Amino acid sequence: MGKTIVNGNAEPTRRFVNADRHQCQCGGQLQKFDENSSSQTAYCSRCNEYSLILRPAYETQVIHLNLFGTIRGNAAYQRPYSDMERAEELVVCLVMDVWPNWATIDQFSIYSSDHLGALQHALRSGCTAYDFDRVQGDGSAITNLVRCVSTQPYGRVDFDHGLAFAKSSRLHKRR
Repeated sequence: MGKTIVNGNAEPTRRFVNADRHQCQCGGQLQKFDENSSSQTAYCSRCNEYSLILRPAYETQVIHLNLFGTIRGNAAYQRPYSDMERAEELVVCLVMDVWPNWATIDQFSIYSSDHLGALQHALRSGCTAYDFDRVQGDGSAITNLVRCVSTQPYGRVDFDHGLAFAKSSRLHKRR
């Protein structure tokens, strides 16, 4: 297996992910919807839900995306599939070790420095803007994404999306 440089560290090259080899949590077969170099978004025609398939260095992870099919799409009330603005902003903030703006804080359920640290560690371990984009707005998917990192020091952090804005507002008012 080759090596790539990720955030200054040599890591094993990720292999192509094949959605057709994975099953949805409902038991249906996943089919590729779109992809980047190390991850795929897959669709299950049985339950009409999406999943993110990550290919970390050693073990494939499948993360169910509870909200992706509802909040993303081509309808007027949905965010286009190609819009990764919040995820790209999050990555810049994580690299620079600064807090993102309120919209990004809300979309990624960041309401403590532990939440920010868990996302930073996931980024340093190989998660990409694409991965963050797919879980955006879905607290349980964000939690599962950061817990996929085997060396995650913030593994007990829970990203409960419903409480994100209220808690982050209280946190930042104390500063």
